[in-house]
Amino acid sequence: MEIILEKSVYDEIQEHIALYPAERGGILGIRNGYISKFYYDSSAICSFNEYIPDTVNLDLVIDAWSKTDIDFIGFVHSHTPNRKTLSPSDKEYAVKVLEVFDELPYLIIGVIGENKSFPLRLFSIYRDGKCEEIKYNIL
Repeated sequence: MEIILEKSVYDEIQEHIALYPAERGGILGIRNGYISKFYYDSSAICSFNEYIPDTVNLDLVIDAWSKTDIDFIGFVHSHTPNRKTLSPSDKEYAVKVLEVFDELPYLIIGVIGENKSFPLRLFSIYRDGKCEEIKYNIL
């Protein structure tokens, strides 16, 4: 699988997540096959090893996006330099999210290194827990 990531989204992820210690995060929105929206979850509960999304606030953002033809497609969050892939809890959480968003065929989860320690990596998680890395192009 390959996907287009708009440069403005990539830049926002860098600005709000990659420049700081792990764990920080936000949600991704897609329109016409392009990841075209990012919302930084500033009210999340974050610690050095855990990002707990503010689901009440994020649900409001997702509702607002849907009125402008932007669909929620996933999350992005930061990891420490030694965790360059998804954790087992990331995958478990993704499967739980897919139970709520039953119209989604998969969820995209991105990880980026704290303090820019490694570049953004995107993964698709399917309902059965299968995980695949996604190639992306920035436009």
